[in-house]
Amino acid sequence: MTVRIGWLLLFTTMAGASAYGATITVAPSGGDHPTIAEAMEAAQPGDTVLVKKGTYPETVELADGVTLRGEDRDACIIAGPRRPAVVAENLGSGAVEDLTLRISPSVARLFARRKEYDAVLVRNSRMTVKGCIVHDGTLNGIGIYGRKSNVVVKACTCRSNRYWGILVIDRAKATIEENTCEKNGYTGIAAYGRGVRATVRKNTCRANEMSGIYFRFGATGLIEDNTCEQNKCHGIVVSDGSGPDVRRNTCKNNAEAGILVSSDATPSLDRNICDENMDGVFIQGKARPRAVTANTCSRNTHNGIVVMAGSTATVSDCICSENEKNGIIVEDKTTTGTVRRCRTMRNDLSGITGLNGATVLVEDNWCVDNTAAGIQGGRYRPTMTIRRNTCAHNGGSGVYMWKGVTGLVENNILVSNHVFGVELWDDPTDPVVRGNLIAANEQHGMSVRRGASSVFELNVIAFNGGAGIFYTPADDAPAQVCTSGGFNCFWENGGGDYVNCTPADSDLEADPMIFRNDDETWFLIEDSLCIGAGPDGENIGGLEVAEPDSAGEDETQPASGD
Repeated sequence: MTVRIGWLLLFTTMAGASAYGATITVAPSGGDHPTIAEAMEAAQPGDTVLVKKGTYPETVELADGVTLRGEDRDACIIAGPRRPAVVAENLGSGAVEDLTLRISPSVARLFARRKEYDAVLVRNSRMTVKGCIVHDGTLNGIGIYGRKSNVVVKACTCRSNRYWGILVIDRAKATIEENTCEKNGYTGIAAYGRGVRATVRKNTCRANEMSGIYFRFGATGLIEDNTCEQNKCHGIVVSDGSGPDVRRNTCKNNAEAGILVSSDATPSLDRNICDENMDGVFIQGKARPRAVTANTCSRNTHNGIVVMAGSTATVSDCICSENEKNGIIVEDKTTTGTVRRCRTMRNDLSGITGLNGATVLVEDNWCVDNTAAGIQGGRYRPTMTIRRNTCAHNGGSGVYMWKGVTGLVENNILVSNHVFGVELWDDPTDPVVRGNLIAANEQHGMSVRRGASSVFELNVIAFNGGAGIFYTPADDAPAQVCTSGGFNCFWENGGGDYVNCTPADSDLEADPMIFRNDDETWFLIEDSLCIGAGPDGENIGGLEVAEPDSAGEDETQPASGD
């Protein structure tokens, strides 16, 4: 029995040693081996090669199943002479941890214009790189190649590499998280090519010569919870058919766009913060993002969100405020944009703009306190449908359409703007203006100038400081019925209800009896003559009738600027 127990204990001890592996030390003196290469030759799967403090001028070829670990990442340095510091090829497992990895500075200078190497090269391997400092790669910091690669890069600092801090390419897969990638010659983190799938999470990419994160040529995956700041081009770029999910990132103080989507890319952009860049989000080059939802784009030196150059995008539930140009702009004749349920506030130009022939649907937005118009469109006949928006307290007009805009302005709340409720300017601007509340604007309710025209029907035009409708005809033109659709309700406009035009027979002159709830929704009081007064029994002004217990502040005479 004693012999059997002894053999059992010996077997258990040996099995435990095999399961957990041996630790092999490397040190200039006093270790198991003086070089890492010798230790790797001696190591077995499951072993750890522990590197003591010192600088090791060698290229380490990582053995399968072995962990290469530094005692102190700042003081344990592998400086690859002429080649990478670490090479991992065709490994089933392995790890590199807590080391400084670089190409020798003298070699980096010598080979800067000749052969280029990654400081860490991984090809067709499954492994982890953790807690390392990687710098001065003459190609990249960490290069991950091959369809059999599945690599985790975590808590590393990749800086001052010639091109990319971390590159995933050639159908490789990678999880890249909690790293700092800074001051690289191109981009902090890049995923290139079809078949590449990368999860890029909780990294900081700053002060790179181009962009923070770049997905290109069909790469997919996830870009999540990263901070991309102070890069010399963009914070995040998705281009050339790539389609990752891009969510909850902070992109700030980048020289160009916070997020750039270009060249047939199809990402989703969700809950990102893009502040203090040139543009917050810039979508161009026939890109077709699956969604642009709940992003915040503020204090950018140009626009909050741009959709242009043949792209198609739906922008919804975004906040765009305090930008030095527009909150959201959609432009170019092959561009189609939908802007829905966004809040555009305190922008130096307009809240939402459509230009240069774009096709734009603008609905259910809140456009308030912008320096110019709440919503504007112009140049080369864009087609705009502007529906169910609130445009209030803007420095210009609530809706401003010029130089050939066509389309529909319907069921909007256009109140307390500093110029007009609706401004139409230049032939052939000719939208249908239907079912709007146009009230308490400082000048006219609606201004029609320089040959513009409109079908104008079912609107409430009340309490404006100037005229209800002010029409500036072309030279020698007679007065006309510029309310050609009729069924409008006029009341107490300071400059009269009509100037230089004649009313339609179906127009009303009556108190519309309107009021506003605390949430800025407007209603008709139950005794209003506007209820059911349209040709098909619809309400004038596009307003619902108040329930007796839902009435808020009485706004039968709203004050300008309220």
